[in-house]
Amino acid sequence: MSFLAPDSAPQSSTNPRWRILAVGLTLVLLIAGTGLFLVRGDHAPEPTAPDAYAAHLQISDIKLSRAENLVGGEVTYIEGKVANSGEKTVTAARVEATFWSSMNEVAQKERADLRILKKNGVYEDAVEFAAAPLAPGESAQFQMAFEHISAQWNQAAPEIRVLRVATK
Repeated sequence: MSFLAPDSAPQSSTNPRWRILAVGLTLVLLIAGTGLFLVRGDHAPEPTAPDAYAAHLQISDIKLSRAENLVGGEVTYIEGKVANSGEKTVTAARVEATFWSSMNEVAQKERADLRILKKNGVYEDAVEFAAAPLAPGESAQFQMAFEHISAQWNQAAPEIRVLRVATK
């Protein structure tokens, strides 16, 4: 008998199980990556210039307050009044809040959606514009909450600029 019998083929160095495992792992990673990409939403950069209807929303009477959250961090609330001087009903508004330092330099910029304060029984709740649209000529109180603001912030009211407005 010879060591190399004619009916026995040389063994391959890769086991078929490893190939199946590698293909399966690759598919799982591709599906997970695609899912993460889809969950993260729109990846287009936000505009830096306000849209056309933004000039019709006036922000005034800005007040600041702070509260501690459940994990011991601090939340800064910005409240004020938003008025719609245009001819359309506003259903959403995105703003940019610029926080300044004591050296009159930008300490931080944050973008957030304005939320309207709406009476909900005994207390007021900050709701999306879609739940409380702002008709032409109307005004309402708004609120924004920020958890992390730079330590260089001068504690003055931030400059708030309307960037995007959705109307109907």
